[in-house]
Amino acid sequence: MVSQILSAVLDGRPLLQVLPFWSEVVWVLSWSCVGGTIARCFQTIVPWGLTTGAALMGLYGFCYYLLIQGYWIPLVPSVLALGMTGGSVVVFRLQQINNDESIKF
Repeated sequence: MVSQILSAVLDGRPLLQVLPFWSEVVWVLSWSCVGGTIARCFQTIVPWGLTTGAALMGLYGFCYYLLIQGYWIPLVPSVLALGMTGGSVVVFRLQQINNDESIKF
């Protein structure tokens, strides 16, 4: 804390600000929705993986930009929500495809 206060006074850096709890929850849930939407929109693994990677890089860049501006945004929970929701949707869809193919035989 002392380092942050000294940097704010001597270097003119802004003090870190955090979002209210409800807005952090909305932030993480919105990235979960992004992961599910990406997984739902793509039929094959490669475009899904590339798009998810681009979304992760965008999330990282946006969180880094906000950190430089003085805002602390939760990155790790957002990454986990994006990846786990997207992965769950992909696994669910693959399971549905396998079940449909076994019924046809």
